[in-house]
Amino acid sequence: SHPTSVPTSVNLLIEEGLSVPMNAGPQLNGAMQTLAKACLLRFAAQSAENTEPNKPRHQAVQGAVEAVSMNPARFRTAEELARHCGISYSRLRKLFQDDQGESPTAMIWRLKTDQAVQLIRATGLTLAEVADQCGFSNAFHLSRCVKERTGLSPRELRKIEQATGQ
Repeated sequence: SHPTSVPTSVNLLIEEGLSVPMNAGPQLNGAMQTLAKACLLRFAAQSAENTEPNKPRHQAVQGAVEAVSMNPARFRTAEELARHCGISYSRLRKLFQDDQGESPTAMIWRLKTDQAVQLIRATGLTLAEVADQCGFSNAFHLSRCVKERTGLSPRELRKIEQATGQ
């Protein structure tokens, strides 16, 4: 893998952080933590955009990835996805492991969570509304998956998004 260049938006956030005097006091601690998280989130987003995902080689895997990408909420289980693709679950699981290096279940939840993160960052929808649109059982489940995937709570994602003006 090639090194990723630091995006301009991250450089601006770093410069802003470096401009704060070292003896500014403890009141800036929370602001500096938010700024640091914003830098990391921006850099991670830029890195993800520059990384080409594994393009499926097998037609059934490609169909499964496309189906879930188009409507993540539709599929609650990998068994449902296998039926949609017209193959057995065990065959789909084997194809996914060989082709993508992850299980179909992991792919479903990764895509659901990625869609939820986008909605959290870009809309004012409540967590319950995002959970419903993305196929999570409830807002708590959504929050847990977002935190696991990004390292940040949905509230922190929104706060960073508002702070960086994106």
